[in-house]
Amino acid sequence: MAKRLEVSWSNLDALYEELRTLPQELTGEANAILLEAAQSAKAAIAAAYPFKSGNLRRGLVLRPARGRRFTGAILEQRAPHGWIYEHGTKVRTLKGRGIYKAGTNRGFSPPHPTFHPIAEAHQAAAVAAIIQLEYDHGAVSVTAA
Repeated sequence: MAKRLEVSWSNLDALYEELRTLPQELTGEANAILLEAAQSAKAAIAAAYPFKSGNLRRGLVLRPARGRRFTGAILEQRAPHGWIYEHGTKVRTLKGRGIYKAGTNRGFSPPHPTFHPIAEAHQAAAVAAIIQLEYDHGAVSVTAA
């Protein structure tokens, strides 16, 4: 006669509740990590910008993500000359077009890549922190998409 093996589970209600709230809890913690990273990126970028009129620093805008993204924030540079500061300009000569007399060289502005390198470094650190958070909550394998 074969022996019967039996396993008894008790107090599964607590485990079920924990598993049910885990995604909400992870979303809240991940959102906090992303917001902190965005705020520190904004502060670091503002500190790296030169201060002449303060328009580059005032042009940094941090707003919550909307639409398909329910966590995180969007950091934007809205200063009118922000793109020119980051990417620079070409030499501007318009000889023969009647705009600048005799093809006067109006110079160029060299690029000062500040926004993207700092923002990407903070974003990478936030993703690493979120992956660690998932491991801390019991994930077996996590990959960044």
